[in-house]
Amino acid sequence: MKKFLKKYDNIIGYVLFLAIVAFLAFYKLPYMVTKPGGIDDVSKQYKINGANGINGSINTAYVIEIHPNIPYFLYAKIKGYEINKIKDEVIVDLDFTRKIEKLMYSSSISNSIYVAYTKANKDIKISNLKQYIYLNDNDSSPLKTGDLLLKVNDINLDTLEKIPEIIKESSSDTVKITYERDEEVFEEEINLVEYDGEKKLGVVLITVFDYSTNPYIKYNNDKNTYGPSGGAMMALSIYCNLIDNDIVKGRKIAGTGEIYYDGLIGPVGGVEYKVRGAAKNKADIFFVPEYNYDEAIKAKEKYKLKIDIVKVKNFDDIIEYLENN
Repeated sequence: MKKFLKKYDNIIGYVLFLAIVAFLAFYKLPYMVTKPGGIDDVSKQYKINGANGINGSINTAYVIEIHPNIPYFLYAKIKGYEINKIKDEVIVDLDFTRKIEKLMYSSSISNSIYVAYTKANKDIKISNLKQYIYLNDNDSSPLKTGDLLLKVNDINLDTLEKIPEIIKESSSDTVKITYERDEEVFEEEINLVEYDGEKKLGVVLITVFDYSTNPYIKYNNDKNTYGPSGGAMMALSIYCNLIDNDIVKGRKIAGTGEIYYDGLIGPVGGVEYKVRGAAKNKADIFFVPEYNYDEAIKAKEKYKLKIDIVKVKNFDDIIEYLENN
């Protein structure tokens, strides 16, 4: 009987041990851990007929995000990785968030191709232009993230420059907007707001469009990729495949930054970890948006990274640097 009980106790103990191990391994804490990632050669994502090729490589930098179990959470604490609590509303709105991130990724592709072809003086025509609301900074406007802006003052938005043209031609401080939300169309009169002495709608737009180019470009759209932060390096890679002169000069170039159709480069997140990942992968240069420059420099100094960090405000800054260095 005693042997049986002892054997029974051993089985119970073994089962409990396995249960604890399984709990530690599979239970996910309500946090996200951000850690250094790596770099990807963006030329793998597209093909251009008659491309000139690149002497070197142009790479986008990325971070790694992990939904941690208990052991990894403790490990991340020790390593000093960024840890953020997941809010309940973020979980509820995950599908909507993914939708917006996917729109931003599509916008990044469209914008990078447009900027590269325009800068290289190659033919590009756009069609099926759509402009979605990303952020609204106008208190008089009812626009929300994800709304599709259809018209301003009853004029269709069929070109990239249409909104500034409409506002410039308007003598009023208000405009009528037509927009779509959840397949329902609304009209509203809103006040214009002033930025740097110019009247604006007071919104940040996600611009997506179809394009036809000469030479022809085929982009391999990755359904599992989200967000716009690879846009600047994508534009650079495409541009370098369109021009005759070699501005890469055998270097391994990395960087980050959202790019807009006018060539401006916008801020992104996770720059510390992107710089660290690029340096770990022996990149020579890291292009960073002007807004994120201080963060990148702090990371370089803190971790004694051997990489040149270059601050850029627009696409022309990148080209000028590479041509002159």
